[in-house]
Amino acid sequence: MKYIFIILWICVWVTCTPIFAQQVSVLTYQNPNLSIDIRLADLLSRMTLEEKVGQLLCPLGWEMYEIHGSKVYPSGKFKQLIKERNAGMLWATYRADPWTKKTLANGLNPELSAKAGNALQKYVMENTRLGIPMFLAEEAPHGHMAIGATVFPTGIGMAATWSPELVKEVGQVIAKEIRSQGG
Repeated sequence: MKYIFIILWICVWVTCTPIFAQQVSVLTYQNPNLSIDIRLADLLSRMTLEEKVGQLLCPLGWEMYEIHGSKVYPSGKFKQLIKERNAGMLWATYRADPWTKKTLANGLNPELSAKAGNALQKYVMENTRLGIPMFLAEEAPHGHMAIGATVFPTGIGMAATWSPELVKEVGQVIAKEIRSQGG
């Protein structure tokens, strides 16, 4: 009986110790139980002017990652941008076309796109003072210019079909393909 009591006590102790050890205070802006207005006011009060201006920066994203085999890492240029300019957004990170010089050989397929987005976000969250996630913006008015995505006719071409149903279907395909890229 004594051994059962000891074993039971050890089980309770092992189970409860991590609960008591994890009393981490959550900053107001990180508390999902508070209203957005309260969280936003707290975050803005903590931000420096440089951090606020940095949130408005939107550099080109296709230069911000490096691919090594099946892994994607933040580039040195990205790390420098975050350190020196506090950039809060990237545009066209997943894009692949002649302008970006990203191809099937050096661009992001859907799997690598998701890895790139995760790697960039992780770096920002772990290497900035406030850990504000980055906004990753993509442009897709007639399809996402990315590996593994479909490019459709431009708006005027779609309008010439006189088919709102077709335009809606195209929009749904674009949305699905961007989600498959991690967007």
